[in-house]
Amino acid sequence: MRRGILRGSVHPTERENPSVDLSLRVATPIDEPALLGLIDSCFERVGRESELARALASGDPHFDPGLSLVGEIDGRAAGYALFLPRRIQLCGTFVKLAVLSPFATLPEARKRGLGNFLLRTGFQALCDRGMCGMVALGPSAFFARHGFAPAFNLYTTEARLADLPEPDAAPWRGLRGDDLGALRALLHASYAGVAGTEERSIAALDWESPIENGHTLVFERGGAPRAYLHFRTRGELEVRECAAATSHDVQALLGFIARLAREHGRTRVDLHLPPQHPVARALFHRGAPQVASNFRGAAMLCITDWNALFGATSAHWLSALRAAGVADASIGIDGETWRLRRADDALVVDRGRVKERHVELPHGLAPGFLTGQRSWRDLDAPTPLARALFPAGTPMWSYSPVFGLADE
Repeated sequence: MRRGILRGSVHPTERENPSVDLSLRVATPIDEPALLGLIDSCFERVGRESELARALASGDPHFDPGLSLVGEIDGRAAGYALFLPRRIQLCGTFVKLAVLSPFATLPEARKRGLGNFLLRTGFQALCDRGMCGMVALGPSAFFARHGFAPAFNLYTTEARLADLPEPDAAPWRGLRGDDLGALRALLHASYAGVAGTEERSIAALDWESPIENGHTLVFERGGAPRAYLHFRTRGELEVRECAAATSHDVQALLGFIARLAREHGRTRVDLHLPPQHPVARALFHRGAPQVASNFRGAAMLCITDWNALFGATSAHWLSALRAAGVADASIGIDGETWRLRRADDALVVDRGRVKERHVELPHGLAPGFLTGQRSWRDLDAPTPLARALFPAGTPMWSYSPVFGLADE
């Protein structure tokens, strides 16, 4: 399939950047297998990001062929970008966003404007489809020029053998298709309120690990899944995701992790879980240390349609206005001013400044205030209104196991 969707010219801003003719077309790795070689060349490694693109195109129910973009310079394919529609939790609500991955250009095509061209086209395509923005992992300097900002953290609980209960011999089994609905409910309960949590589909791609050293196992009791565990073995034993129905099931899960550690000859298990996760809390009370970082700023969020974002998360802003005891307020975001107003328990969003009730967010950092990575404490003049609008959180992007293909 080949269909041109946008053409343009980039003129030099630096002496080594000649004028080039750029064009984009839509194509998928299924329709055009040669794209796999292009993606490998862009990333300068074989079978990682290309296999991710192939897996998403063939097995993800949300894959949109119109968001699978090939960038060309002078008619030659030189870059690729996939914008994968997802629903990701922001401000307590699952919001329509895209995950940008894979995204790269050929080494010899860099600094010629093609990456910018792919992103600009993607932004418009997302808005046309009613999406509010996108998340990405990558170099903050490049993405910051396009409205991205650090927004998600990495949390790790470092559980030593002494922090775990005695190994539990209860049987765990492999994943089955009829487990997926129950696992989705377990995930959403264990990760409730965590900005960055994905709303998973009932598709195997969102649950089973496609990599050789990754595994997803299920604990069943009374004929129903009560806990699950997604882990991988590289260096230390790593738990990438887990969930459990009750405190009793949490203990069963910890006992199984202890068993895995001994079977694999590990003295420590790293669990990448947000602090309020029931398993992380149980380990905290057993003395396991918890480490947090901002992912070196690489886990980023870009909002391309703030009006749609405010509408999708209206419950949060209405609650904040009520908590602050005001009927309206305004927020300054990168040179634009948005007024939020309560009207018969509905949120009205328009432009304008409310002089006595205005919060100005630092330039280029607004996405982090949405997720709680930044909060009212990061403002030069914190107020009770700012405290209600922008509380601190523990954001963590819980991407599905298929992305482990590129996380090696």
